[in-house]
Amino acid sequence: MFYIITASADSYITNKIIDNKFRATDANVGRAGTLDLFKLYDESTFISGSTKVTSSVSELSRLLVKFDYSNLQKLTSSILDINHSSFTAKLEMFEVVAGAPVPEDFNIVCYPLAQAFREGSGRNVSTFSDVDVVNFITASYSSGSPNLWNVTGSGQAGNKGQSNIDYITMGSIAGSWLDFGSSQYFEDGPGKIALDVTKVVSSSMAGLISNHGFRISFSGSDETDTKTRFVKRFASRHSKNPLVRPRLICTWNDSIQDRHLDLQFNISSSLFLKNLISGRPANLVSGSSLTQVQGPNSLMLRFVSGSGSTEKTFYVTASQHTGSTTNTGMVGVYSGTFNLTEFNTTFFGNTPKTTDKVELKEIWSSLDKKVPFYSGSIDIKKTTRTIAGFSTRRLMITPLGLQPEYKAGTEATIRFFIEDIDANSKLKAYKLPREIKTAVVDKMYYRMVDIQTGKIIVPFGKNRESTRVSMDGDGMYISFRTDGLPRNRQLTIELLVQDMGVERLMKLKNVQFRVV
Repeated sequence: MFYIITASADSYITNKIIDNKFRATDANVGRAGTLDLFKLYDESTFISGSTKVTSSVSELSRLLVKFDYSNLQKLTSSILDINHSSFTAKLEMFEVVAGAPVPEDFNIVCYPLAQAFREGSGRNVSTFSDVDVVNFITASYSSGSPNLWNVTGSGQAGNKGQSNIDYITMGSIAGSWLDFGSSQYFEDGPGKIALDVTKVVSSSMAGLISNHGFRISFSGSDETDTKTRFVKRFASRHSKNPLVRPRLICTWNDSIQDRHLDLQFNISSSLFLKNLISGRPANLVSGSSLTQVQGPNSLMLRFVSGSGSTEKTFYVTASQHTGSTTNTGMVGVYSGTFNLTEFNTTFFGNTPKTTDKVELKEIWSSLDKKVPFYSGSIDIKKTTRTIAGFSTRRLMITPLGLQPEYKAGTEATIRFFIEDIDANSKLKAYKLPREIKTAVVDKMYYRMVDIQTGKIIVPFGKNRESTRVSMDGDGMYISFRTDGLPRNRQLTIELLVQDMGVERLMKLKNVQFRVV
């Protein structure tokens, strides 16, 4: 799953010298279209009191950006576990390419702010003549009084819990000492900002630090040495182009891997059961008091082989499926994990020796087996063993349920019907129509691309499985939230398919949609 949050406030603060006379420390550029990061050394002179300063003159800027986590926070009670290793949060800011030289061989560093800032309404980035907060001196206003930076330019660092600081560098979280900083090196100069801020976002969402936003600046000596670095320019949230506004892209693995269509011997597998009432997920109920079935180890999954006196049963204790920070179960969704080996002769006898596939009865029930919830049949088969498995299957993937438009703030689901062209061509012919079941592949990931520009909006999350395609008893599908996707842009989906040990990119030319 991915979740995109665009900036709710941004600006940059500077002590730039104007006309070799004075520093624009009270200037605000909160409504400017760009966020400019620069450091100048001995490029200007200025007058301090009655003295003209002509050497060792430094001018600089620092970027401030804030994101609202409130909608993301709501997901922690259902599908998001901020403590899971697959959860990541990346801060991205996109460079404005103007054709002018940019600095090279430098580092930037990002820290969480310790006090709030107010964006302001200033726009002038040439003479810096708009006076408002936030600026180099003042962070915000409250109750008619200014809240000043403790050191000008948001310059006072400190640890979590310390008072009178402007940004947080380190802190103790759950007994561990964490560095809240994240850095990025620009060797050649051009490129976007892409910073891992997972620790900060997780701590803020857990209520351990306040969410006041981020402070981005040149790192260490790159801000204090005697070199000029002018200028690294990024699009602000006020840019007319929605594709380049500052964003926080959060990703995690919430995919469902239900093996109903591809259950194999000797592999740890999971099966899922979903309960619906009038089309809405609802917990199962059991007993005369209609007690809800919920929590871990709350129901029984049984597999039955053979019949009559030779009938054998394999038991699996199943649970309400969960993926939340609080371990709250997903309403109406249950799963059981197991490994059925072909060498379990007590259960299978000698059947796997004589056939590649075994049909089993699948029964979901209460723990005491008195209340049945679902019963059906399922096939378990041997893993593919072939001397011709080095070539790829010819697959045709067709999207099902795709809509041309989705409303912002909603959840969308797209299913994929996968046809193995060569296998289907060998099927027996029948006089009456017969339904062909969808094929499934080992793994499949998706990404979203802006059709007009080719810009990747959501990348493949292969390393952390964040955009892995889910699988259930009806086939493979994706579910995504439209929050943060650029509105009124034609988007498409591309798939990274891993099948029979071969990985390939598949572009779905007939997939086009937009968020409105």
